[in-house]
Amino acid sequence: MPLTPIQRWFFQNHSGELHHFNQAVLLRSKKRLDHNRLRTVLQKLQAHHDALRMTFQYKMDHTSALLETDIVQQNAGLEHPFYFQVVDFKGNPDEIALLTSHAQSRQKAFDLQTGPLMQAVLYRLTDSDRLLIIIHHLVVDGVSWRILLEDIEQGYRQAEVGSQIDFGPKTASFKQWAEILVC
Repeated sequence: MPLTPIQRWFFQNHSGELHHFNQAVLLRSKKRLDHNRLRTVLQKLQAHHDALRMTFQYKMDHTSALLETDIVQQNAGLEHPFYFQVVDFKGNPDEIALLTSHAQSRQKAFDLQTGPLMQAVLYRLTDSDRLLIIIHHLVVDGVSWRILLEDIEQGYRQAEVGSQIDFGPKTASFKQWAEILVC
């Protein structure tokens, strides 16, 4: 599928590490989260939002600037890898430092060619649970975060009461959106 204008700009102009260019949120829950429910919600989120299953294949060494023709953006199917981890730091004297170190390592762990470009980690701390969601900036922006976070909250509430997780009807696919932008 075609690259969007901002994706083209990224590959042509980004001078840093291509894989480590992401956005992240760290959410604190007032109550303990059920990791199985959360995993299911996040898997369904990745299935529902096409962009979260993107990979980017390139035809040259990515240490120099890439041209648009060097990049092949692919939307993986529902079998695309999914990353969710539960890390328990409860009772450790330096929980926040451990969380920070682990979160930084996860932010450096993206691979644009293989994905996944969304990772989630549920941290168990003594006082609360924290959910870290990291998504590569090639597939998320500020507007998208609002939608994704609303979907996660809605899906988790549905899972808590035993309902089927339903994010509502899909809108345009990422492919359709990209094609509109390049016309």
